[in-house]
Order: sequence, then structure tokens, then C-alpha cells
Amino acid sequence: MPDAASSAVNQGHRHACIEALVEQADRLAQLRAARVDKLVIGAILKVRSIVRLVWHHITVISMRFEIEFTTEAIDDMLSFRKQERKYIIEKVETQLEYQPTEETRNRKKLRPNQLAEWELRIDRFRVFYDVDADRRCVKIEAVGYKSGNQLFIRREEYTL
Repeated sequence: MPDAASSAVNQGHRHACIEALVEQADRLAQLRAARVDKLVIGAILKVRSIVRLVWHHITVISMRFEIEFTTEAIDDMLSFRKQERKYIIEKVETQLEYQPTEETRNRKKLRPNQLAEWELRIDRFRVFYDVDADRRCVKIEAVGYKSGNQLFIRREEYTL
């Protein structure tokens, strides 16, 4: 009889263990579902942020100004070393592509003169340009450098 009693206890224990395992499996399934939901929500948020970035990029591209160098400005650029030319072009693109008529620390509107309406300061270099808002075009008129208070264009002193 002790064997029958112990087997009944063991069966009850097994049954309780099975129920506990089933409950644990259910909890794991719920956690997995919750985790999948978190992953799905995370993916949705990533897609949403990508869509926002793309929309912003499209909006910004549509606001972009085209940059043109006059033949005189190209001649001015040729008086600089290759590394300086690359640096100037990089800065012109970043500074003038989107808001060329907004005054900043390095960009200012000039008093009326023969050269250009605007000046962009890039370290010791000076870029003089005009803006055609209707065509969304920035026209680089001249590129020079400053040494002290003197402005040089094509290595000759120039007075505005």
C-alpha cells in the first residue's frame, strides 16, 4: 500500500508540476508576444523616423540654391593652391546652398559696390556673390583673401 499512496502523491505532484510548466509556458508565450510587439513597435518607430528624414531631405532639396562660378571667379580660384580651392568650394557649398541671403557671423550684405551684393568669410578667404532668388541661384563673382585690412583678388590689392 505504501507504493500506491506514494504513487498517488507522485501523480499529484507530477500533475502540479505539469500545471506549473503549462502556466510558465503561457507566461513565456505572453512575454514573447510582448517582445514581438515591442520589436514591431520599434520597427514602426524606425520607419517613421526614416520617413521624417526623407521628407525633410526632400523639402530641403527643393529649397536648395544652385551655385554658379563666373569665369572671373574661376580665374580667382586658380590663383590658390589645390587644397585651398577644395576647402573654399566645400565651405561655399555648405554655407550658400540653402540660405544664402541670411546674414550670419561669416556672411553679410555689403554696401552698394561694383563687385557683389554679399560677402562670405571663410577664414582668411573672401567670397563675393550675388543671389537671384527667382532662379534660386547663387552667382560667385569673385574670390580673394585678406591680409590684415587689405583685400587681395588674384594677388592684387582690391578696394571695395
